[in-house]
Amino acid sequence: MTRDPSNDDHTASKFGPDGLRRKFLRVGAVSSAAIASLLAGRGSAALEGDDLANQFRELKAREEIKELRAQYCWYATRADAKSYAELFTSDCVFEYKVDGKRQLFKGRDAISAIVAAITPGTVTPIIGNHTIVVNGNAASGTCAARNTIRGEGGTSVTVTGFYEDKFRYEHGRWRFSARRWFTYSPEYEENEIPLD
Repeated sequence: MTRDPSNDDHTASKFGPDGLRRKFLRVGAVSSAAIASLLAGRGSAALEGDDLANQFRELKAREEIKELRAQYCWYATRADAKSYAELFTSDCVFEYKVDGKRQLFKGRDAISAIVAAITPGTVTPIIGNHTIVVNGNAASGTCAARNTIRGEGGTSVTVTGFYEDKFRYEHGRWRFSARRWFTYSPEYEENEIPLD
């Protein structure tokens, strides 16, 4: 005879739809659309035990990584070098093109110096089109970005492209362990990043 988890008060409160909603609301970062998609996902069988717990952990990780990317944009725009650097692991790398050549910046100090050198409001990145693959305490993915860069005399230029990211969960939060920027326009950069 198969046990009905809804009859088990502990299981129902921990893994049932109402208990799951409460857990998501406590997390605070997970959208109602994400909750609805999880609950509607694979029917009632998906709302049992370890399978649901794994789905919850993955969805929570994905939402926290999206929040990390959003914080990256806010701190870059405000030129908050200290907060910006905290988004990266201590052994992180950041790669992008400078004066026509790709450059690699290693460690928080080097990455912090990038933002410390700009005036607040000079760079305004906006991101979207997230792809995220979670594998335990590591994750990877891409996101598209549009950067508006304000120049002298009120002129500005818009640069579009994408980031290829690697993440690591450490000390209770997700951080970037590697970030690479490739442009789409005004110059298209060839890259080897797969589309699947």
